[in-house]
Amino acid sequence: MAIKTLLLTCIIAFGLVLPVEGHAAERVGWEDLTPPLDDFVDPFAHLTDEQRYDLFDVFEADAYKKAGAFADEEQEQIARANLEEAGFDVDALLVQAREVDRQLKVREETLVESLDGKEIRIPGYILPLEYDGDKTTEFLLVPYVGACIHTPPPPTNQIVDVVTKDGFVVDGLFTAVWVTGRISTKPSEQNLSFVDGAADVSVGYAMEATSVEPYSE
Repeated sequence: MAIKTLLLTCIIAFGLVLPVEGHAAERVGWEDLTPPLDDFVDPFAHLTDEQRYDLFDVFEADAYKKAGAFADEEQEQIARANLEEAGFDVDALLVQAREVDRQLKVREETLVESLDGKEIRIPGYILPLEYDGDKTTEFLLVPYVGACIHTPPPPTNQIVDVVTKDGFVVDGLFTAVWVTGRISTKPSEQNLSFVDGAADVSVGYAMEATSVEPYSE
């Protein structure tokens, strides 16, 4: 959930997993694909790390209940008791948490229009979509290993649909690469097929790759 990023780490950013190094194309990290939150004020700055964990337990249980899913009510009650003992109005904190979650979800779906049409170079991991022989000609570029596989996918603006006419040989899922090419703000829906099923993924960016290279620092 989006709120977890704030409550557990206090960092409102989707961090670059791989470092960026110099190149002729504009250097772009994954954090550059999300709009800034310069005007965001953390409403939970006064909470300790333990209190943030407690608030997340309450928030998570509330969200699960609303979705009709199983919620760990025992853990929720413990977390509530901890916060109440510290003098907090838990319901008021929960209202704030819902609002922060809403803001973060909006940010996750917002694209950086100033990137449209730029030549960039970005590191990431490959999730193949199309093959030509032993080469992938279209793939999703994601910021971390495991993205979209049996876990919620990254935010829309943290996935790039890459097409490369030359193709790129991959050893398997999540090959680390550098991709260079022209990026565009072009949302799409892509279907990922797995051995045990398939999943639809919302993608924010598209990229015509002029170069796909194995990752190296």
